[in-house]
Amino acid sequence: MWKDMFDVNLTGVFNTVRASLPSMVERGEGGSVVLTSSTAGLLGYLKHGALHCSEARALSAC
Repeated sequence: MWKDMFDVNLTGVFNTVRASLPSMVERGEGGSVVLTSSTAGLLGYLKHGALHCSEARALSAC
């Protein structure tokens, strides 16, 4: 479960940003990548350690 959670919440975010940046740079007009997360990145929930850690890490990468 830990790896699955990190694969979705971190690796997925990283891959999405990595895939979208080249076309933004190529156009030369700038742009924004908007990343969203749940409140699990700010608050801990009992028995949801992997979710809390992965969401918090995704938030701190912004």
